[in-house]
Amino acid sequence: MKRVQVTVAQDVKGALAEVKKKFGRLDAAVNCAGIAPAMKLYNMKKKRMGDLETVRKTLDVCVFAHIRPITVLGRRMPC
Repeated sequence: MKRVQVTVAQDVKGALAEVKKKFGRLDAAVNCAGIAPAMKLYNMKKKRMGDLETVRKTLDVCVFAHIRPITVLGRRMPC
């Protein structure tokens, strides 16, 4: 098992290199990244948007962090 900061493409590439060095190849990868901050995109009572930085971080972890490893590992599996 190797923990990786999946929001950083270089970390994913580095983890792949470490796994290949230690085991010779990579047969499978499991990505369980996800966060769920309690917030509203728009607060009707206060008439204002929620924190856009929180929205960006949530999308980065819950959407793009799943795409990044696929782009790095997808063409190389089994590695």
